[in-house]
Amino acid sequence: MALIEAAEAYLRVHRAGAMGSRLTDIVELGHVVNLLEDWRLDPAGAEIVSHMKSPSVYAHDVLVLAAARTLKRSWKNDVRLLKRNPATTADLSIETAAGRVAVELKAPHELDGNDDERAKSASRVADDVLRRSGKQLKTAPSSLLVVAGYRVPDGPREALTASLVSRLAKRATLAAVAVLSIGRHASEDAEVAAEFLGDRWPRVFTPEQTATMLSLVVAATVGRNPHYRGPVPVVGIDEDGGLRLPGAFAILRYRADGTPELVDGSLTSRP
Repeated sequence: MALIEAAEAYLRVHRAGAMGSRLTDIVELGHVVNLLEDWRLDPAGAEIVSHMKSPSVYAHDVLVLAAARTLKRSWKNDVRLLKRNPATTADLSIETAAGRVAVELKAPHELDGNDDERAKSASRVADDVLRRSGKQLKTAPSSLLVVAGYRVPDGPREALTASLVSRLAKRATLAAVAVLSIGRHASEDAEVAAEFLGDRWPRVFTPEQTATMLSLVVAATVGRNPHYRGPVPVVGIDEDGGLRLPGAFAILRYRADGTPELVDGSLTSRP
């Protein structure tokens, strides 16, 4: 896996007496371990982990677990992992007083490209993920589509969200789309990151700097479907009776113990 290979490379660099940009990979690997620990007692979670035997499956299923944690811990939904046939069953469900919401996650490989490729591919990716999610969500009265990738910048993430929302006129059961970036450091962390990843080592850091660099950032852009007519209403994360979602965007930081903290964004319900 890419993160494990990064960890091995980091150890080789560290033993040679130099520090490199592999530190962020080590931090992310620690958070992956936390994700697996979160769900290890869940039968569906154990099934997911047991099938992580190829890079593509690993990349997708880590994003599923990360999305589940965000939907549950940060956005306060009652999330269930589903034992599934990936071709016909959604990845997750959310239980609400008004009914169940099926949640399907797609991890298109285009989100792993460079920034120009990501921006140019927004329309193509939107068409593709909506088409491919049809089988998993077609029988659900209410559903949520999550598109996720690793370290996706703001511009491509927002462009993809807009492209998806513009294509929802015929998807009346799809309540919203959410585009997640896992592992992207928020812009306000750049100065601390540069200091922490500098060439001189060792250094002394404040507790705040250490907590920042040992955290994992999840950035989310949410688009509500104006054509949604399903039975489960979309509400704010502090409201009851429906699918809890933030407003247009949210940046969250997960501490090393998995505790979420809001860095920036709108958490209120929007029309």
